[in-house]
Amino acid sequence: MKKLKYFPILLLCSLYCLLLSGCSFQKKEEIIWYISNPHFFHIEDAVPYEDLSSERFDLFNKRLEELDIPAKVTFRYLPDMDMSSDESDSITDTYKKSLDFSAHLIRTLKEQDPQADIVPFSPMEYREFVALDDSLASEKNSSVLDSLPDPIWNVNRINGKTYQIPRGSMPLSDTIYSFSASFLKDYNLTLNEQEITSMTPEEVIDFLFPYFEDNRLLDKKYYLTSADDLSLGNCNYYKYLPLLRGFSDSSLAVDRENGKIVNLLTTEEMLNNLSLAQRIYREDLDIHTELQTAVPVFTIETIPTLEELTVSTAYSDRIRFSLGKRYLCPSIGNGVLNTSSNQQLAIEVLAASMYDETLSNLMIYGVPDKDYTLENGHAIYKFNQVISSVGSFSPVGNNLIAYPNEYEVTDKVLVSEKLLEDESLLLPCSNFVPDVDDTTWEQISGIAAICHEAVFTAESEEISDLNTFLKEQNQKLYDAGIESLLSGIQSQLDAQKED
Repeated sequence: MKKLKYFPILLLCSLYCLLLSGCSFQKKEEIIWYISNPHFFHIEDAVPYEDLSSERFDLFNKRLEELDIPAKVTFRYLPDMDMSSDESDSITDTYKKSLDFSAHLIRTLKEQDPQADIVPFSPMEYREFVALDDSLASEKNSSVLDSLPDPIWNVNRINGKTYQIPRGSMPLSDTIYSFSASFLKDYNLTLNEQEITSMTPEEVIDFLFPYFEDNRLLDKKYYLTSADDLSLGNCNYYKYLPLLRGFSDSSLAVDRENGKIVNLLTTEEMLNNLSLAQRIYREDLDIHTELQTAVPVFTIETIPTLEELTVSTAYSDRIRFSLGKRYLCPSIGNGVLNTSSNQQLAIEVLAASMYDETLSNLMIYGVPDKDYTLENGHAIYKFNQVISSVGSFSPVGNNLIAYPNEYEVTDKVLVSEKLLEDESLLLPCSNFVPDVDDTTWEQISGIAAICHEAVFTAESEEISDLNTFLKEQNQKLYDAGIESLLSGIQSQLDAQKED
């Protein structure tokens, strides 16, 4: 009887204890997070828009529980390449399909999976995402603001607002003349940095050409250069901001010096680039008529290896000279969809993945001892993985706060902050992205395809008269409505500058 007498009291005490520990029994809401490169996590059989499975994903959710974040993240695969083209498509059609696919990536995802919450950020579709500024300033998420230096946040805003959390890779670009160290050694050639960096790309080619005059493929392992090796579109990024991020040959760009929207095919820089591409093709400097396993002696890098962030023991067969034009460029990151039914929780999860070192190391390097080991403060992958001195290529995690990889210096946070101190690194108009409807997009993609085909032709065919060729291309652009398009986008840019 005594047991029955005290049973209600024991029951109340038990309920009270359960209430006190209620956080441990919070109902977890599912958050759907799409990633576009499951190969990074050694997942080879991913099915588009379907769940992904990995031990590190399980540990990710376990860590969220330790952080008292009531979410269970389900990772799914978002294909980011158009596979619909076939051999019958023209160069223009193939390029336009690729462009349309990239520009409508998020729209397509929403049609396939309305439950999606977190996805890779797509700048041309930024209005499909939640503006994060207010949520990131809250007490719950504010730690993420300190996990990245202000310049990284600043360069990734669009029209004054934050729509993504960047991954923390150093977004510092440069224009670099790069040369094969083996070639220089084999031919006992010493380069004077001051002289070399004062040359135009064509002058550098003239300087090296005597070595290739009688043989375009030296020692069966060296060729001079190619149009692709010279990154001719990207090397003008310092002056011209491509209107379509990630598509430097889209013809439309912002002239940073005067804030005007321009047709690149009418600029002196584009004329010089196409002229150089024609010379490379005509003179067979890229040995395009032969199967090549050779390396280029001269290249131009625009996403460089930064000496300050690279350990001295990192091997490279390139000698690099900066042209002294460093600048900030937008990063790759993730955002929360404006159709998410759990927006605030999704933001909390995304923020945690960027300010919590455990989560970042887990998603960048994997399971300790199984996927990587720590050696002298550096994380060393046990499996083949592409790395660089500006971070890893994981779609999730903060490269800045994660362990340094074997190419990175151990004090990369301090070095990165020092590198970003120069306010002039943020170039004018860096935050501008136009708003376009479907009709305007059809114009933009059609014009971009015309320009892409012109560049491709200059790099792969001999053109009898380049000036006549350019006049023909510009007539195509005029017929496609480029004048009215330039005017409309210029109005948007002018309005942003007034704000």
